[in-house]
Amino acid sequence: QVPVSKGSVMFSVGEFSQTVSVEDGVATLSYVFTEKLNDTLTVEYTPISLDDYYGSVNTTTIIITKDSENVTLILSPITGKINEEVTITASIATKDNMPINEGQVTFTTTNYEETVNVINGTATITHIFTQTLNNTITATYTPENLEDYNPQTNITTITIIEDNNELKIEFTETT
Repeated sequence: QVPVSKGSVMFSVGEFSQTVSVEDGVATLSYVFTEKLNDTLTVEYTPISLDDYYGSVNTTTIIITKDSENVTLILSPITGKINEEVTITASIATKDNMPINEGQVTFTTTNYEETVNVINGTATITHIFTQTLNNTITATYTPENLEDYNPQTNITTITIIEDNNELKIEFTETT
């Protein structure tokens, strides 16, 4: 077989359509898709002259996926006192520092686990610890859709101490 060296090929999918020339039996189109896609790609060959070749059409399925994006999970060291509210916050952003607004973060440490939603790049919870703690706390980000973002984990320290600032006043009665 001798490759077709003349004519054009039109690639079409959805509202996109582009025609390229055939060179040495090959029609090549480079295109960057910016969205995920699962559709039918139509390829139509049109000869320069019907004297030499006939036109033809073929279809195939085209599937464009998106690589999951890595995220940054920031978790600062946590300190507090027993029987007082402690705020635990994780920040989640893209590599371009854009806040993520989906998914959940699970905070885990000794005798404690809590899952909260990510809202505008932040997952925050308050908790009252009833015992001292000198350990680590883990924040684990779980995206809603693994095609969009990769899960991420970060570990930092958590220190919960007793409140030793109690002032005791004793009165004695004198006469």
